[in-house]
Amino acid sequence: MRKKSKFFAVCILVFWIVASMCIAYAATIPDATDDFYVNDFAGIFSEDEKTGLIEKAVNLSDTQDGIQVVVSTVKSLEGDSIESFANEMYNKYGIGRNDMGALILLSTGDRQIRIEVGYAMEAYITDSKAGSLIDKYAIPYLRDNKFSDGLISLQSALISEIIKQVDKEASRTNTVAPSNEKSTPSTTSDTKNETQSQKRKVDPAKVATIVFLVCLGLLILAVIIESFRRLLKKENERENQLSILQKQNDNLQEDIASCKAETRKYSDRLEEEKRAKQAVEESLSSLQKYVEKAKEIYPNLDDDINRHIADEYHSSVEMLLTAPGSCTFISHYKDALQRYGNLTSAQKAYVKDDYDTLSSKYDFACRQQEEYLKQEERRQERAKGDRMQRSISSMLSSLSVGTANNYDRLYSAYCNYTSLSNDAQRQVDSSTIDLLMTRLEEAKNDQDRINRERRQREAEERKRREEAERRRRQEGDDHHSSSGSFGGFGGFGGFGGFGGSSGSSGSHFGGFGGHSGGGGATRGF
Repeated sequence: MRKKSKFFAVCILVFWIVASMCIAYAATIPDATDDFYVNDFAGIFSEDEKTGLIEKAVNLSDTQDGIQVVVSTVKSLEGDSIESFANEMYNKYGIGRNDMGALILLSTGDRQIRIEVGYAMEAYITDSKAGSLIDKYAIPYLRDNKFSDGLISLQSALISEIIKQVDKEASRTNTVAPSNEKSTPSTTSDTKNETQSQKRKVDPAKVATIVFLVCLGLLILAVIIESFRRLLKKENERENQLSILQKQNDNLQEDIASCKAETRKYSDRLEEEKRAKQAVEESLSSLQKYVEKAKEIYPNLDDDINRHIADEYHSSVEMLLTAPGSCTFISHYKDALQRYGNLTSAQKAYVKDDYDTLSSKYDFACRQQEEYLKQEERRQERAKGDRMQRSISSMLSSLSVGTANNYDRLYSAYCNYTSLSNDAQRQVDSSTIDLLMTRLEEAKNDQDRINRERRQREAEERKRREEAERRRRQEGDDHHSSSGSFGGFGGFGGFGGFGGSSGSSGSHFGGFGGHSGGGGATRGF
C-alpha cells in the first residue's frame, strides 16, 4: 500500500510539472516599452539610434496603412527556442494591422536573430526572403559584435523590401482586377482576416483534453522506462558485484604469490647475514688473539697508537697554528676543530694546546669576517646613495617646473629615495631632495587642476544630455496628447480590432491586434 501511494504521488507530481511547462512560458515574454517600435531590453542602442529606428517604423505605419516593423532585443531566451519566443512576443504585442507586420528579435546572450512575420505579411516576406535579408544586412555586423549597426541595417532593408513588395502587389491588383468587380480590396482583405480569425479560434476544452492525453501518455511512458531502468540497474549491480569479487580474488592470489616470493627472498638474505655474521665473529676472535699477543709483546701499544694519531693531527694543523689569524682561513679552522672532536679523550690530551690556539684563532677570524661584511654593506649603501643623487639631479636638471605629465617620474624618484637606508640617504644632498619635493608638489597641484576641469566638463555634459532627454520626452508627451483618437486602433498588445479610420491624424505607438503565422527565418552568428 505504501509503494502504491508513493507511485500515485510521483504520477501527480509529473503531471503537475508537465502541465506547468505547457502554460508557464507566456509569463517570460516582457511587456512592450512605451516606444513600442523599439524594445531594447538588452540595452544596445543609444538614444539617437533608437530615435532613428522609431522614426522609420512610424513613417512606415503612417504611410502604409498600419504596417508595423518592431525591433526587440533580449539578453537571453531563458532556455527557449528563438522561434517560439518570437512567435509569443509577436502575438502578445499584436503587431500590424490586418496581420501585416514583422518582428526583428535579437538575443545577444544566445547569439541568435530572427525575423517573425504576420499571417498576411507571409505573402510579401517569404521565409527565404527573410533569411537572405538577415544574411546580407545583419550577419556581417553581428559577427563583429556590432549589434546596433546590424539591426539598423536590417530594419532599413526590411522596410524597403516591404514597401517594394506591397507597391508591386498593389500595381498588379489594379492592372488585373475588372472594373465591374463587386468586392473591393478592403472587403476582400476583411473577409480574409475574418477567415483567418476563425481558423485561429481554438476550443479550450479540446486543448485541455489534448494536454491531459499528452501528460497521461508521458506518465505511462515514464513508468515503463522507469521499470526497465530499475531492471537494468539491478542486473548491472549484480554484474558489477561479480566483477568486483573476481578482481578481489585475482588481487588476493597475486598478493599471496608476492608474499611467498618476498618470504623466500628474505629467508635467503637471512641465511647470508648469518653466514656473514659468523665470518665476522671468527675474524674478530682471531684479531682479538693477535691484539692480546701484541699487548704481551708491547705493553705500551695503546699509548703509542694514541700518541701517533695525535702527532698526525698536530702535523696537519701546524701551518694553521703558525699562520696569523685571518678570515681567509676560517673554513680551515672550522674543519680542524671538527676533526679534534673526533679524537678520543686520550688522543685529545696530547693536542689540547693545539685546540685552544685554533679555537682562539677561529673566534678572531669570525669577528674579522663580520666586521668586513659590515664595512662592505656600508660601502654598498653609500654607492646606492651616490647613484640616487646622480639620478635625481639628472632628472631635475631637465624639469623647470612640475606638471601632471612628469608627476609619475617625480613620485617614483621620491619613493626610491625613501626606500634607501639611512647611510644611503645621507649621501643625497638635502637641497636636491627639497627641490624634488617642490617639483612633486607642483606636479600634484597641476594634476588636481586637470581632474577638476575634467569632472566639471563631465558634469556639464551629463547635465546637457539630461536636458536634451527632458525636452525629447516633453515633445513626445505633447505629440501623444495632440494625436487625437488613434486609440481606436486597438490597445497595446491586444488582439481586438481597431475602431479608428486609416486617415486619422497622429502616429500609432501600439499594436493593431496582429497575429503571427509562424513564418520567418532564424540565423545564428
